[in-house]
Amino acid sequence: MFGRILGILTFRRATYLEVAKDRNAIGQAVILVVISSLLYGFIGVAIVGIWAGAGRGNIVHVIGRGAIASFSAFAGWIIIAVLLVLVAALFQGKSTVGEMLRVTGFVGGAFSIPVYFCGFVLVILGAVSAVEVVVGLIAVLELGGYTIGVSEAAGITMRRAFVTSLIASFVGFFAVILFADLIMTALKIPAP
Repeated sequence: MFGRILGILTFRRATYLEVAKDRNAIGQAVILVVISSLLYGFIGVAIVGIWAGAGRGNIVHVIGRGAIASFSAFAGWIIIAVLLVLVAALFQGKSTVGEMLRVTGFVGGAFSIPVYFCGFVLVILGAVSAVEVVVGLIAVLELGGYTIGVSEAAGITMRRAFVTSLIASFVGFFAVILFADLIMTALKIPAP
């Protein structure tokens, strides 16, 4: 698994294709997504809470927001994988949801896990403005990883894969935010 993560981080196209086609890689992808979702939910919410001064509220609400954020991130992985398959098909791409789940699971885990640890350390050190730079850099690198993964999994050009990744990520991002907001509203958990 660590060899594959290194291949993803160094943008080796062969690794992306290997992950997409290896049906047994889904377990590894799930592990990476669960870890990154939990880190996003709890460290990410803590960072935003500290940053915005919202973490001082009711501890139950803070934990609730973290749990909802974690669940939403996991659901977002599935939503974005489905969107990637649908949008890639518009560009004559041929892929399965399983292939996209494997590729995006590895990409998301490989790029996201380090950023949450980095962001948490930067917040503890008081370098909050550096968090924005790190998060922005990781978002760009992750988009690059998605682009290569979609190109390899769906068999389309990098340009088409880039557009596919942008569209699916944009729509998926708002779908996940709406999903999380609906859960928080239903559970009467105030937003930070």
